[in-house]
Amino acid sequence: MEQVNATNPTWEPNGYLAGWVAQKSIVGQLDDAWRVMLRRYDHARSSERTICAVDERAWRKDSDGYSACPSGQELPVPFPEDLALFLVKLGYVTPEQSLALGYDTTKILNDRSTARETETASYEQRMLQAWFLLTRAGECVQAQRPSSPAEAISADRANGLEDIVKVLQSNNAGKPTAVRVDSPQAGDLVSTLTFYRGASGLRNSSATAAERTRESEMTPCL
Repeated sequence: MEQVNATNPTWEPNGYLAGWVAQKSIVGQLDDAWRVMLRRYDHARSSERTICAVDERAWRKDSDGYSACPSGQELPVPFPEDLALFLVKLGYVTPEQSLALGYDTTKILNDRSTARETETASYEQRMLQAWFLLTRAGECVQAQRPSSPAEAISADRANGLEDIVKVLQSNNAGKPTAVRVDSPQAGDLVSTLTFYRGASGLRNSSATAAERTRESEMTPCL
């Protein structure tokens, strides 16, 4: 360990330490190696490893069809915790050895699973009520400013402008799912925003297939 050139710009200390601790655990030097790791690991890079707070069923697909953890839902994982899980998963150490180091990997994974299910349910409900805009690339993005038709209308009224609002689609309960807001601009121009309620993949799991199909036909963001 002492012979490693830490000044080498290509050297990634945490990656090296992970392999080094794994090898030391094989020869019965886990405790000593772990203490060295705690002193030497790069705290600035400790949060580079992340997990998603919501289950993959709530991930959104981009215009290319790739799914990714939604923005704002990534959680940093401390390097020592990540390393303990890595060592147990690959069989370098036992869960009991990890517990002796201060990391109950079984509890960590169980707690993560419980938290993920809770946050996923909450996230799905938030997204079902949120408003989205359709980009030119055909991708639905959550509306920010304005975040809803009502906010767009209120902002324009505050500036002395009166929008033309048209409800394009409503669901079976009569709740608007697609709303177009035409805002007057200088030179007789009009700025148009079409809002869609609800995010792709976040439909009510209790709805029937026919109901989900009708919802999908109402808005391209479903």
